[in-house]
Amino acid sequence: MENGFIKCAVRKPIERRGVILLTAFPVVFGLFIVALIGFLGGNTSNLWLLIKTTILFIAMVTSYILAGKMDNKEIDTQTRTS
Repeated sequence: MENGFIKCAVRKPIERRGVILLTAFPVVFGLFIVALIGFLGGNTSNLWLLIKTTILFIAMVTSYILAGKMDNKEIDTQTRTS
């Protein structure tokens, strides 16, 4: 049995782009802050976490922005055809 929320996100990824921000800001940004605190506290093994969370955060925000641009293009295309 599939979860309805996941099913909707898979079928309409552009419309569900807000989920990316809900994950990026509290979750990924929080991990970054915790890793940064650890790194500044002297734990140099947290450096790989800082790098990974930075890349993930940038990828998620970029995906959100690109999805918004794709949505705007679809709206423009639908407006022109009707």
